[in-house]
Amino acid sequence: MDTRELRELFRNTLPRFTAANSDVDRRRALVEILSDHPSAVPFDPRGLARIDFPALAAMGPHLLIVWISDRNRAISWFAVPEDAATALAAELEQVDGLCFAEPDDCYQGQWRAAVLVAAALGSPEDGLAGTAFNDRYLTGEEDEPKASEVAAVYGTLARYAVKRAADLDQRFVRMVRVNRAM
Repeated sequence: MDTRELRELFRNTLPRFTAANSDVDRRRALVEILSDHPSAVPFDPRGLARIDFPALAAMGPHLLIVWISDRNRAISWFAVPEDAATALAAELEQVDGLCFAEPDDCYQGQWRAAVLVAAALGSPEDGLAGTAFNDRYLTGEEDEPKASEVAAVYGTLARYAVKRAADLDQRFVRMVRVNRAM
């Protein structure tokens, strides 16, 4: 993605946050993510149409979940309707802004939350499921979910993955950023 395309992406994406949320830090975080990982935008930014503020205000509220993987230098984007994320609201709150590689990098409750969010997103880093997912993420830590809890949420938010620019035609009221370090 060249500089012109990145600028166009910023110009067309930021109003989606401006209309719904005055949290300048979240908009800056989005700009930072896109600047640091311009090749990880999973769509052609030219397909991101401008949306006027009245149209945005009429849209249902969504969360933009951005899962950054340092290991495979990729970013997974999810535009999740706010009501679809309510079951994981506490976990999303705990992992917002978290940068972790292992359970030891997390405060109490964060590893559990990170595992559940990764499961709900369908294991965005590596697509692992079932036993393979459990073998990677369930390490025997005291502070982790049970395999049955993982199975109950696995893939529930995966269908909201952003695959094309039109998937971002939403009113975002919150952005959750998680960075899985190496």
